[in-house]
Amino acid sequence: MKQSINQTTKFLFALSISVFFVLGFLIVGGQAVGLVIQNSALISRSYELFAVPSISMAVIAGLMGYINYNTIEKPAFKDLEDEED
Repeated sequence: MKQSINQTTKFLFALSISVFFVLGFLIVGGQAVGLVIQNSALISRSYELFAVPSISMAVIAGLMGYINYNTIEKPAFKDLEDEED
């Protein structure tokens, strides 16, 4: 069960971090284009369009990363003591 949750969250983490990266690039790219062509409406609009979805993807990526980390199979404490001897 933990293994399947780990694989699922790993995939969802990779997907959400990729979407977050693309949305962040769209924000910065739109603002850069607006700056070059001196269009303040484009600068504001690119932030308005992509800020909330970008933040949402960051939150989802953080949650998936946290769940993924906590579902990794770790050796029991006793197993670690046995390996040291």
